[in-house]
Amino acid sequence: MEDLEHAGPRTKPSLAQRKPTLRGLREYVAANLDRDLSLAALARHAGMSSSCFSRWFREQTRITPHAFVVEARVAHAKKLLRSSELSLLEVALAVGFSSQSCLNVTFRRRAGMTPVEYRDEVSTKTKDKAIPGVRRSRARSRARSVAS
Repeated sequence: MEDLEHAGPRTKPSLAQRKPTLRGLREYVAANLDRDLSLAALARHAGMSSSCFSRWFREQTRITPHAFVVEARVAHAKKLLRSSELSLLEVALAVGFSSQSCLNVTFRRRAGMTPVEYRDEVSTKTKDKAIPGVRRSRARSRARSVAS
C-alpha cells in the first residue's frame, strides 16, 4: 500500500528545491555580464533568499558574490581588450559597467593598470612575438645602444 501512495506522477523540482551549483552560476554570470548581476538577481536565479545565497556563495568560494561578478567582468574586459578593437566605452558596456570611468577605476584596482595601459602592453607583446627571436627587452637594449 505504501508503494501506491508514492507512485503518483513525478514532478520536476521547483527552483527553490534545486541546489545551485557553482558551475551553473559561473555559466550564468558569464552569459549575462551586461545585465543585472546584483546580489538579489543572483539569489533569485539560484532560487534562494539574498542572505542565504550570500552565505552559501561565500562558504563555497571564500569571496562575496559581488567580488566574483567584478572579477568576471574584468576578466572578460581583458579578453575584449586583447582580441577586439572596441572602444573603451563599448568594452565597459559589454561587460556590464555603467560607464568607461567605472571600468577604468575597477580595472585599475583589479589589474594594477588602466585598460589603455593593458591594451598597449598586450599589443606590444603580440608585436614582439610576431618577430621570431626578438624579445621586447632585446629591442629596447638595441634601441638604447643605437641612441648612444
